Amino acid sequence: MKYLSFFAIFLITSCASTPAYYSLDYSQPELITIENEKVVVSDFDKVWDDLVADLSKTFYVINNIDKQSRLLNVSFRITDSISDYVDCGISDKKFSLASKQL
Repeated sequence: MKYLSFFAIFLITSCASTPAYYSLDYSQPELITIENEKVVVSDFDKVWDDLVADLSKTFYVINNIDKQSRLLNVSFRITDSISDYVDCGISDKKFSLASKQL
């Protein structure tokens, strides 16, 4: 019986916790309009060669290329300046336990 009482007290007090304070402040990223289309009036071969040359100088990796079918498959390469291209906003999280009074 003595152990049962001890176990009951232990079980009841182990579920108790101190109140916590948590806050989250989040700022939306700035929306930037990106020009993603350009009409080029020039010879196809010249435009294709210029495009491939420019892509090879950037952070893109050319995966597949086929000039006859006009297929150009690219992916991103990891860069040190990823923050120049990605903005996820700003978040500030704070967490603290309430002070325990005896």
